[in-house]
Amino acid sequence: MSRIIIPVAFGDTKAVERNYKLRFWFAEPTTVEQHRIFDVSVQGKKVLDDFDIRTEAGTSRRAVIKVVRGVKASEQIVVDFSSERGRAVVSGIEVVAE
Repeated sequence: MSRIIIPVAFGDTKAVERNYKLRFWFAEPTTVEQHRIFDVSVQGKKVLDDFDIRTEAGTSRRAVIKVVRGVKASEQIVVDFSSERGRAVVSGIEVVAE
């Protein structure tokens, strides 16, 4: 499993729980026929199950964007990737307060 921790509280201000929208950017970087299959969890809740970038995009090297709304956090957002086949890959994560 791979984990990304995204801080959302900065400076000396008191951390307040807010809702966030996460936009995940995926693209399969290889042209190898074997598919990557993985799960994505945010704050311990599975948001993508058996995700296959190539199948979703229809080919390699084509972007796929997945949006997750209503993520509650006060200090950090924890994103876990759990691979079922191959290694999980993410090209970018955008975090926006709702």
